[in-house]
Parts: sequence; structure tokens; C-alpha cells
Amino acid sequence: GGMAAMLAARAGAQRVVLYEEVKLRKVVLEEVLKANGASDCVKIVHQDFLSQESALPAQRKTPADTLLLDYSGALYGADLLNSDLIPSVMHAREGGFLAAGCTVVPSSVRVRFVLVESQALLELEEVCHTVEGLDLKAFNRFSRPTRSVQLDHIPHRLLSSVTHGPAVNLTEVARGGAFG
Repeated sequence: GGMAAMLAARAGAQRVVLYEEVKLRKVVLEEVLKANGASDCVKIVHQDFLSQESALPAQRKTPADTLLLDYSGALYGADLLNSDLIPSVMHAREGGFLAAGCTVVPSSVRVRFVLVESQALLELEEVCHTVEGLDLKAFNRFSRPTRSVQLDHIPHRLLSSVTHGPAVNLTEVARGGAFG
């Protein structure tokens, strides 16, 4: 969350509000912001942005002209399908956080799909072996059925060509339209 906020401050943003629900991450973010000269511009609110409390009028003064989505994992190769990216845009809109005609960065996202075969990838998500002689495979029922990963450093064999999913226009979502 902090890198995009610092870049926005560096680019001239007058005020950046960053939501961080984990106290330790908030403390570390405050240190990083101070070390990079951005602590005067960036305010960290210690709560989950999607919580009901974040929509209270006391939490905001002026609707945002720009919605900067810093879902680093979701936007830069991790798990867009399982992220809160779209619910966050909808919450920002419905909670009155966004000014009319708000700019959304990034304005759209697209998922790419490919089928692969990979024992290494399976072992990232599931317990495949005993651990210290304990059979923990029953925990596999909590594994996610999908997982987005960067395949660059994971041994795998392609089973299909890359398929591009539909683009999600986040600007349209922010303005009240459907996504897809």
C-alpha cells in the first residue's frame, strides 16, 4: 500500500489517504513514509477499507478526484480473481468517497489464463507430504480452487495457450456501471 501512496505524493498529490487494517503494517508504513519524506502528505487510517465504519461521513472530508488502487499483488501478477479490488471500487463509489468524474488508476485490468501441469505449483497450495511425520493432508480442503501465480520461476508444462479474459473497466465500476 505504501509505494503507490509515496509515488502519488511525489507526483504532486496534496492529500493521500491509505487504509491499513493490520497494526504492525501501519507502524512499518509510517516509518517508510517518514524515511521517504511522504509522511506529511499521506495519512494512514487504521481499519479495513471495506468495513462499514470506513463509510461514515466523519472519515472523509472531500471526495477523491483520483482513486489509486494499490493492490500490488492483484495488479502485478498475484491473485486478481481472489482480491478485493472490484469490491473496493464499488465500496468507494457507494460510500461517497469519489468525486464525479473521478480518475481511476489503473483504469482497467485483465486476467490471462493458461492451463499448466506442475508438481511444484501443487505443493505451493496443498500439503502433499507428511510434515515431521504428521499427515496434514486433511487441511487441503481449505485450499483455494484457483490460484494466480507468476510462472517464471516455477517448473511447469503448458497444457494450453494463453487466453485473455475480459477486461474489467474500473473507471466504469467507479462511475456506477457494470464491470466486464
